[in-house]
Amino acid sequence: VILGTRAVREPDFLGSAAERHPGRIILGLDARNGMLATDGWDATTQISAVGFAQRAAGLQLAAIVYTDIDRDGMLEGLNLAATVALAEAVATPVIASG
Repeated sequence: VILGTRAVREPDFLGSAAERHPGRIILGLDARNGMLATDGWDATTQISAVGFAQRAAGLQLAAIVYTDIDRDGMLEGLNLAATVALAEAVATPVIASG
């Protein structure tokens, strides 16, 4: 199961899901200029992707799927620097998307 917008809006829901299903929840983080986007990319929050991932670090997540939406679909490849920065900030495996 991948949780995205609801996980950002309701971190306690993410925590409960991870506790009930350890190692089976993937956190989907979509970011624009490093800040989390929600609602199908229609809304950009003031929450940094790295900061949110670090706050979720204590949860038993299977992985984090990270999409840099500034690059997604632009035929420019992934944002390697942002993806590496996220991966280095947490112990949870990070999957690059886009």
